[in-house]
Amino acid sequence: VFSFILQNPASAQTSPAISIEAAIAGDGVNRAPIAAVAMTKPAGDLMSVAGGRVPLYVVVPSFDTKVIAHTSPLANIANTLSIEIKADVDMAPGTAVTLSGLTASQTASAATGFSIAGTNASNLYDGITLEKASWT
Repeated sequence: VFSFILQNPASAQTSPAISIEAAIAGDGVNRAPIAAVAMTKPAGDLMSVAGGRVPLYVVVPSFDTKVIAHTSPLANIANTLSIEIKADVDMAPGTAVTLSGLTASQTASAATGFSIAGTNASNLYDGITLEKASWT
């Protein structure tokens, strides 16, 4: 058994045909060949991706759900924004999520550190602290 790291491509792809062959060292000159054969690939899901266990099968993550709502349309009133997102892959704790376009309010931009709340707030961070967020 051995392993190594490679970087997946930036775009989606199906799993290619993967084979293995060898030439076993013999007397220093001749080598005993082992013919190329197809590798056995595991089946199953990985990181909530159907078929994600198949080597070099690559998907580009996206949001299945991306909803923003608020509590008040009235001027000069505190307004709570609620964000609902669901990715089509697992989002591990420490995932950085960026909201943009939140500039039309009286609240100053927060480079880091404003608190967030909700069921999955502990999975998000502002680049420094869990359960904190930032915007510009």
